[in-house]
Amino acid sequence: MPKYLIVLDEKANENILNDYDIISYESLPYLKTILIAYMDDEEANSLRENPLIKSVEHDGEDEVDAIDTRHDSATLTDAFNHMNIDKFHEEGITGAGFKVAVMDTGIQPHINLKVAGGVNAYNSAVPWNADLVSSHGTQVAGVINAQGVNNDLLGIAPDADLYCIRIDDGTGGLNRTTWSSQIAGINWAVANGMDAVNCSFSSLTDSPARKEAFRLASQSGIAIFCSGGNTQPSGDITSFTVPYPAKYPFTIGNANIKSNKVRNWNSCIGRGLNFATVGTSVRLTTRDTSITTSERYSTGTGTSYAAPANMGIYILYRQKYGEGKEKTLQRMAVNAEDLGSPYWYGAGLPKYPTKNYLNVQVRG
Repeated sequence: MPKYLIVLDEKANENILNDYDIISYESLPYLKTILIAYMDDEEANSLRENPLIKSVEHDGEDEVDAIDTRHDSATLTDAFNHMNIDKFHEEGITGAGFKVAVMDTGIQPHINLKVAGGVNAYNSAVPWNADLVSSHGTQVAGVINAQGVNNDLLGIAPDADLYCIRIDDGTGGLNRTTWSSQIAGINWAVANGMDAVNCSFSSLTDSPARKEAFRLASQSGIAIFCSGGNTQPSGDITSFTVPYPAKYPFTIGNANIKSNKVRNWNSCIGRGLNFATVGTSVRLTTRDTSITTSERYSTGTGTSYAAPANMGIYILYRQKYGEGKEKTLQRMAVNAEDLGSPYWYGAGLPKYPTKNYLNVQVRG
């Protein structure tokens, strides 16, 4: 039976499906306006005629945003250095007390990672860290959480509690991450009190149900950092290509720059970008299927690795100032290094703060 995603009007609830004899569906306790239902096309068409139902769509999928992987021997990333992360760490600000999640293709146990737990939102019968067919989630995790074991790679917020939300279909290939698993994953993030979630996947096709889920999660206080996409055509600096979910006004979109602080040629441009950092030739923890706990590293390029770096410094700002999401993002923007057009770089490169930010309100 096909899987559909349903967005309800706020005046409706799941009981509305009883009128259509639809009994196979999943409700989401923290995303009450969204249902995941199993039904045929005729039933779906009938639902679309109900004014209390905002949208009905087939489940779809996105792809992870990485373009290159190879071996390397660096121990700190350029993002770490360019953002002056060592200054935070010297103050004892390393992310302790905050909960972050990598919503991706799963995380393999690694000698240089410390994962607090997780969930497989695509298939609960398979553990979030078992039978992995992609290294992507393990790689993204290291940008945030690498522990510096054996004087190797050190993450930006190594003492934040890291959780894995696995959302891929387990077949490898294009590393498909379904919209329904993203919705279930973000519901888990809200239920388990995540402060921030990294989403290094994208598509040019939007999903109304996924959009509603991410809006509700953002409204609950979660900062959702998204990769800005790697599909800018060569030589094209005018087409706006930033994909979803980075394009949403309530997510934080991230561009990829090189070590010289210039946009990587295929990092997407347009509305939806908030920040930029180095996602080119990034040192990464990676998967090794020959052993239970990986000891491997690789180097990757893509907005996939810019997004978690910026999420990491966001957590350090949160810890340093003790402020909520919106004030923290504003403070990051005020202190970001201006790199040029906001359509290319957003507010620029986040860095250790050197400017005070006061939310002054002008009263009439």
